[in-house]
Amino acid sequence: MINLIKQGSIITKPQFLTNEQYNHTLNIFNNNKFYGSYQPSEVYYGNRLQAYPCYQYNLSKDENQLFEQLISEMLETKIQLHTIARKIITQELLQSKCNTQYGYVHIDKDFDLAGVLSFDQTVSGGTVFFENQWDKYPDISIGSYPNRLILYNAKRPHAPSQDFSFAERKILAFMIRLI
Repeated sequence: MINLIKQGSIITKPQFLTNEQYNHTLNIFNNNKFYGSYQPSEVYYGNRLQAYPCYQYNLSKDENQLFEQLISEMLETKIQLHTIARKIITQELLQSKCNTQYGYVHIDKDFDLAGVLSFDQTVSGGTVFFENQWDKYPDISIGSYPNRLILYNAKRPHAPSQDFSFAERKILAFMIRLI
């Protein structure tokens, strides 16, 4: 599976978590304190609305443990996992310089694989994939669906896709290093 992902395949796993695990995760998500941020966070912008505005928090070691175990078992190898809970407020996105359906096309250069677990269901929002980082339109789009994991090569150009009929977009973003 890792070789397939490294070669460009995108793996989706519906019902990634049991119902109990999913409800517990959603509860953690909804009851945590997010801080205002933006993407790409490593670049300085005058304010959050000059970039792709979001709210996020990094999961604690205890909160992250389940995901690290499940993804490691799925990939059949040891991993290091960094998980970010992220929400995007549609009204802020509409006010930002990144106010189109597709967010900034990027790669996650410091990681081997990346993943997204959605909490919403929409076919016109989710994660989109490009052949080149300069492309304006994706050639693959995977809509958000609750409890569906998407795994892909972190070096593959990708972007969030916003469904503007939702007040906010809620996801967990997984950054994976293979050990």
